[in-house]
Amino acid sequence: MSSFTALRNAARAVVGLPIMAVQHLARVRHLERTQREVTSLSEPAPMPVTAGGDDDLQTRFDGVGPLLMRTYSVEIVEATMTAAELMDRFRDDPNQFCPQHLAGFHAPTGETSRHLRDGEEVLVELPGPWNGPLLVRIESPTETVLATRDGHMEAGQIRFRTSDDGDHLTFVIRSWARAGDRWFRRLHVDTPIAREVQTAMWAHTCDRAVKMAGGSRRGPVRAETEVLANSDIGDDHARG
Repeated sequence: MSSFTALRNAARAVVGLPIMAVQHLARVRHLERTQREVTSLSEPAPMPVTAGGDDDLQTRFDGVGPLLMRTYSVEIVEATMTAAELMDRFRDDPNQFCPQHLAGFHAPTGETSRHLRDGEEVLVELPGPWNGPLLVRIESPTETVLATRDGHMEAGQIRFRTSDDGDHLTFVIRSWARAGDRWFRRLHVDTPIAREVQTAMWAHTCDRAVKMAGGSRRGPVRAETEVLANSDIGDDHARG
């Protein structure tokens, strides 16, 4: 971790987390949560992304704990752009969507990340000891996938998707992942600490998508978790 990254993450921990907590308390009024254990996920986990040759991708098979599918979604009415245009805006500058006081997309060299391209490596900086190294995959004009790399706090992939559903746009963030290591499992699965920070981050991103689309939110931001039954992988399985 570079000194600049460490300083930014320290600032996020000292200043950003309290800001996030205040904003999240206000946001929970329009946040609808559900969590359930299922015998099969409502959308099966996709095949792991491949980079070709020997790579350091960290798939869900490399993680520990149960497999979780988390979905954050929002419906946008009266948008001034199409679903593809909204995804273009996200790819052009993902930092306009995520809470900068909590997280930031950066190139591995430290510069602010813009214009996400297929096969590009990005680093999501976060408060605390974990950062999120990722590989970008452009799946379609309305789908962008970020696959986790070694050192990420999770093992799996996260997909951003926009769609035009007649009278509204839908912005959806969906991940299929396990904890990347036993320590993050303790925080993310066994206790609510990191899980709540993640929920705050992606709920903020959904709200920003509404603003960036030039529309208004219809209904709540939805945060749904499906825990796949009998999918737990023991702590001794994780890489490293």
